[in-house]
Amino acid sequence: MPELKNFLLGFFNVPGIEHQVIVETPLTGRGPDDYRALAIQVRKLYPQIPEAHITRVGSVIESRDPQEVQEYINPLPGMTLRQLFPENPTGGAEECFRFIGNVFFSGQACKITIRYHYEKGTIGIVLIDRLTKGTTRFTNQINASLLVKELEPTLKDILGKDAKNLQLRVKAHEVEDSPALIERTPNLKDQVVSQT
Repeated sequence: MPELKNFLLGFFNVPGIEHQVIVETPLTGRGPDDYRALAIQVRKLYPQIPEAHITRVGSVIESRDPQEVQEYINPLPGMTLRQLFPENPTGGAEECFRFIGNVFFSGQACKITIRYHYEKGTIGIVLIDRLTKGTTRFTNQINASLLVKELEPTLKDILGKDAKNLQLRVKAHEVEDSPALIERTPNLKDQVVSQT
């Protein structure tokens, strides 16, 4: 199992910014230095706001698998949500989770995970509050054959007006822009055998 990397996340209220601002720094174990590093990052983002008006409202340590940090969804054309999960789960698990992005939900910064139920063939949505670690599970079930490119509008519909600043960890696949994939109408004149 890969060694987890620890980060200190700081949650700040900044005047004129609708949502809490989240910054992070690798955890060194030297508390005052780590908190100072968070404050420096916020000041870099908002140098025009006086330091006295920026308030830290919370902080939390987050441990991450280094692979999770780097892992973006890079879907091929026609890829479905089912294909984001292993074919044979380890230990005969009935479901698998995958972190796919972040969102502010009801004013709280949350990680978005999708949960695949192998037997049902459906995907569920779970939000994890980044500060409190509390979870919000949605009863909506998405068919696992949904195309990955349709995930964002589907999530917006499920999360509704309480969701702001939805950011999915999806990168367009390089071949999507390839001229070779543009559908062309055949030139039928070249295909017809001349009758002489």
